[in-house]
Amino acid sequence: MNVKKKKNLNFPLGNKKAGFELSVNFIVILIICIVIFGFSIGILKKFFSHAETIKMTYDERTEQEIERLLDDGSRVAIPFDKKTIGNGEFKTFGIGILNTLNIGSSNEFQVNVRFNKAFNKGNDVLCSVDPPTSGSCGSPDTWLQTSTTANGIDYSGVTLQKTVKNNEQEKFLLGVSVKGAPAGTYVFDLTVCYANSDTEDPLHALTNSPECKCWKKISTDPNPVQYDIDTGCSIRTKDNSYDTLHKLYVDVP
Repeated sequence: MNVKKKKNLNFPLGNKKAGFELSVNFIVILIICIVIFGFSIGILKKFFSHAETIKMTYDERTEQEIERLLDDGSRVAIPFDKKTIGNGEFKTFGIGILNTLNIGSSNEFQVNVRFNKAFNKGNDVLCSVDPPTSGSCGSPDTWLQTSTTANGIDYSGVTLQKTVKNNEQEKFLLGVSVKGAPAGTYVFDLTVCYANSDTEDPLHALTNSPECKCWKKISTDPNPVQYDIDTGCSIRTKDNSYDTLHKLYVDVP
């Protein structure tokens, strides 16, 4: 009678060892990959953070033009007031101020920038704050950026503020990051206000209406500030305007 031999189903010891080594190698490689990925994320964050810092700097040409205009006697210098900026793009405007007030040893200056209106290529109004329109062109005030403000506020824009000594100059940098905008020309109002740093309270932000002049609340005045119903301007207004109203133009292709 033929007796069939049972097959030995046990794996050789060498195969078990090889499988174990393969698992260990896989785990080591996986850990190395995770560590490298973590380092890569950290490097990318530093790179993009540095890129944002670079963007909020003056280019050499703008800086030179600001200094030239101020040296020629301009109180407020905006050498390039019109720029083409596409959706998703970022550019900067440089603004310079020469303090010629001779009031006190120094003065506090505010540069206030806010959206006014936009026109399409046919020169028709896309949207407007004053007078208000129903047209939609995104939120242009939120495109505005400063070194300390990531995004402006709707209907208020942004405010840049510095103390400038008598007969000295200061530069202000405004960033614009366009997003969600139909093609057209977007107009922003730029006003400069001042206060006597030696004797006056700090300036307060302008009210929303561009018809309002620069004004400051006097802390010693017991009466509350009142506003004109039609314009929204402070009735008790002290005109602290420095230079005329300026315009910035952003062309969105």
